[in-house]
Amino acid sequence: MSSIQEQRNYNLTDAELCMAVSNLCNTLTRDISDLEPFGISEAKITSLKTLGDAFELYPSDDVLTAYVTGAVEAKNQKAEEVRETIRNMVVRCETKWGNSSWQENSLGASGMNQMIDDVLLVLSRRVQFQMNEFLPELADTGLTEQMLDDFRDLNEEFELALNDVKNKIGERDMKTRERILKGNELYKLFANYSEIGKRVFAKSDSARYNDYIIYQKEAGSLSVPQNFFFDFIGKTFWWDVVSHATSYQLERKEGENYVEIYSGSNTSFAYTPPDGQGFYRVRARNMNGFGPATEDLEQWYYAVLPPASGLTLTEDVLNPGQYELSWTPVPTATEYSIYRSVVDNGQPAADYSLQGKTAAANFIVSVVSGKRNYFRVNTKNLSQYAVPSEPLWLEV
Repeated sequence: MSSIQEQRNYNLTDAELCMAVSNLCNTLTRDISDLEPFGISEAKITSLKTLGDAFELYPSDDVLTAYVTGAVEAKNQKAEEVRETIRNMVVRCETKWGNSSWQENSLGASGMNQMIDDVLLVLSRRVQFQMNEFLPELADTGLTEQMLDDFRDLNEEFELALNDVKNKIGERDMKTRERILKGNELYKLFANYSEIGKRVFAKSDSARYNDYIIYQKEAGSLSVPQNFFFDFIGKTFWWDVVSHATSYQLERKEGENYVEIYSGSNTSFAYTPPDGQGFYRVRARNMNGFGPATEDLEQWYYAVLPPASGLTLTEDVLNPGQYELSWTPVPTATEYSIYRSVVDNGQPAADYSLQGKTAAANFIVSVVSGKRNYFRVNTKNLSQYAVPSEPLWLEV
C-alpha cells in the first residue's frame, strides 16, 4: 500500500509545469528591465531555470512504476519456482508412502496456491527442513542432498525477491513524495514571479499581462472519461480521450481515500495490480483543474490464479448415481473443467478424464458404483490457468 500523503498544489502535469517554467524564464528575461525594480534579477531567473531543469530530470511515475513492476514479475517467477519445487517434494512422498500419508500431510502444502508470499516462504522453508529429515528414506525416489541444497538456495532467492519488491515500492513512494514536494516548491516560486509580472503590466500592457497568466480561462469544460476498463491480458487500464483535457489522473481506492497511481497525457497505463480486489477511477485535467471522475471500477487480479476450493458433492435423490459437484467461485474465472478418476476402493487417484466444462461454480457428475471416484476442477480465466484443485473423492 502506498504511504504517500502529499498533494500537488497545482493543476498542471509535471511536464506542463516544466514547460510553463521554461516559458516564464524566457518572458522574465525579455522583461527584465521592467521587472528589476520589483526584485526580479537575472540571478533569480537563472535559479528558477535551474530548479525547473532539475525537476524535469526527476524520475516520473512511469519510470518508478516500471521498477516496481519488474521486481514484482521477478518475485512472481521465484514464487512459482518455489511452488513447483514443493509439488515435486509432495509427489516424492506420494510415490513412497501413498496419497494422504502422514509424511505428505506433515509438509502442510495443501492450499499453498492461496497463500500470500510471506506465508509461502515460511511453508517452503518448513518443507525443505522436513524433506531433509526424509532424505534417507526417499533416496530411492531420486531425492538427493544437492536437490535440497538447491531448494534452500531457492528459498533464499525468493526472500531476496520479496524484499526487493518491498524496497522498490518504498523507494517509489519516497521519490513520488519528493517529486511532489519539489513540484510544489517550484510552482510556488513560479506562481510568485507570474503574479509580479501580472501586477507590473496589469494597466500598461495587456499583451504582456497575458503572458503571465498561469491558468487560461479558455481551456474548456471536461466530461467523464468514457469506456474505462482494465485489459486483463495486457495488464493495462484504458479510457477514451476527453475533449479539452491536457492530462489524466488514475487513482486506486485505499480505505476511504484515493491514491494516485498515474498522472500523464496518455489514455492508457500499464499496471500490475496487487492481488485481490481493487477499485479504480480516472478523471481528466486541464489548466482549469479536474473534471468529474468515472464511477469506481471494481477489478480483481491475481499474479497466480488460485485454484477452485471447497469442493462438495450433493446427491441428486431423483437421479441415482448423479451428484452435484460445487465449489467456491474464483474471481476472474471464465471457465472450469471437471475431471474424474475412477479406481478401486482405497486406492489413490490415477488418470483423470474430462467430464465437462462450465462457467458456473457447479456441475452434475456421474459416479461409478463400487469404485472410488476422484473429482478435481481446473480453473482458467482470460490469460491464466490455475493448478488443479485438491481432489475430492467418493466411494459408492
